[in-house]
Amino acid sequence: MEIGITEAIHHFFSNPSFELIYSEALANALDAGARNITISLSIKSFTEPETLEIIIKDDGEGFTDNNFNKFSELLKKSDGSHKGLGRLIYLKYFSKIEIESVYDRNKFRSFTFDNSFKGLSETKQLDAEGKSYSKLTFKIFSNQKLKAYENVNAISIKE
Repeated sequence: MEIGITEAIHHFFSNPSFELIYSEALANALDAGARNITISLSIKSFTEPETLEIIIKDDGEGFTDNNFNKFSELLKKSDGSHKGLGRLIYLKYFSKIEIESVYDRNKFRSFTFDNSFKGLSETKQLDAEGKSYSKLTFKIFSNQKLKAYENVNAISIKE
C-alpha cells in the first residue's frame, strides 16, 4: 500500500509551527548519535521568502540502509517514542529537501525528499574512508511568507 505524501501532510500537519522543522531534524540527528549539529540559514530578503534555504548537518551515523528504510516508510514506528511521520513537516514548508550522507565509513547516499519521493536513493562506495554525517538542504520555501523573524534568527533557534 502506498500513502500519498501530500494528503498525509495535510492530514497530520494542518497548521504546524515552523520550529518543528528544527525539532524533527535535531531529534533525528540525536537518535543517530550525533554530537555536533550545525544549522546554516540564508535568505536574500524577507520580501523574497522563496529564497530561504536551510542546511542542517550532523555527525551521526548517517543514512545507513536501516535508517534510510525507516525514513522511506511513512507511519512505520521503530519504537514507542516515534510516530513515523515527523519528516512530513519538512514538506509543509519546503518543496524540496536534498539529502546526502556518508555512512559505514565509506558509503555515500544521496536523494531528494519531495512530494514524489518513492523511497529511492543513489549510493556509491567512496575511494577513501570518511566520517559519517548527514546533510539536509531545505530548498524552495513553499509558504507565502515567514510568520515570524524568529524562525530564521540564530539566537531564537538556539533557545
